[in-house]
Amino acid sequence: MEIFKFGGASVKDAASVKNVLKVLRQTGDQNKVIVISAMGKMTNAFEVVIKDYLSNPKAIPESLPEIRSYHLEIINGLFQSKQASVYKKLEVFFEEIQNFMVHNKSTKYDFVYDQLVCFGELISSTIVSEFFTQEGIKHTWIDARTLIKTDNIYRDASVNWVETQNRISKKA
Repeated sequence: MEIFKFGGASVKDAASVKNVLKVLRQTGDQNKVIVISAMGKMTNAFEVVIKDYLSNPKAIPESLPEIRSYHLEIINGLFQSKQASVYKKLEVFFEEIQNFMVHNKSTKYDFVYDQLVCFGELISSTIVSEFFTQEGIKHTWIDARTLIKTDNIYRDASVNWVETQNRISKKA
């Protein structure tokens, strides 16, 4: 099995995502795990959202729509149809983010950080996965949160390897 990791610069725009597909087609798509980072500088952008949110937890940060727009621009460059399922999936992620912000009671930076910054990878990996599907690449998108079990030391968690391995074994 091979593991390919594509960092933020590797998936920063539609052309870069198309290049990921090209790499996969050149190397073959069998027995591979593909790991996709947040697109471009989205981790930094989510950090701004977190800062804005914690400074005024009663309002959805004005910085959040910029993240949505950034991803929509990439999606528009990859999908011809505005009816593609990736559009709905993006909206679901932003609904989850906003739902967290509305219902969250914690003002602890590390907790809020861990709850929100992961959406960079969730969104980017979903976009790439949907693009692979459109291009005929058979694969399975997996939400790592369903497999990896950690303790609750936010931003410095340790993996519970036994539970993680059990979850992976059940998924395989």
